[in-house]
Amino acid sequence: MSEDLLYILSYYRASELAGSLLFGQLAMHTSYDELRTPLTEQCSEEAHHAWLVNQTIVEMGGTPLRIADTFQTEIAKIYGMPKSVVDILCLTKVFEERVLGHYQKHASMKNEDPRVVATLNSIIEDESGHVDWIETALEQYVDQGAEEKLKQAQEIDAEVYDKLVKQPVFARYFEGVL
Repeated sequence: MSEDLLYILSYYRASELAGSLLFGQLAMHTSYDELRTPLTEQCSEEAHHAWLVNQTIVEMGGTPLRIADTFQTEIAKIYGMPKSVVDILCLTKVFEERVLGHYQKHASMKNEDPRVVATLNSIIEDESGHVDWIETALEQYVDQGAEEKLKQAQEIDAEVYDKLVKQPVFARYFEGVL
């Protein structure tokens, strides 16, 4: 496994783990009864995704790298702490759509290791379901500024993703793909 791929997979692992921890906290503390179950399920699935990526790294002879700054931490630097359920749902929708699209592009790369492709495809199945439940939940909050907050989250996501893919390791590995 190349150093670039090890870094990228470690980044995926860290981001999935960060998502799991966040959803776990949200599930424990939300006062919105209808969100407790889907947040708990998403917490579980994100942790499982981190584990799948971790296993792939180990199977390929690597050890996951420590990654402190994830996609979520970079978004939080700009967006700040979500203050409402609408904020949480909008950020989650945007993040899940980004992850889904990015993993699909990565999995479709020619010459990618079949173990990486299999892991990504397994995660992609879950990510599609995440987007679905969030879209349904957001429909209940249109009158609370969901559309405006979603647009803001999309703009921040685009800014952060643009910076991410310009990092040398991502630029080299995904040259011509992203």
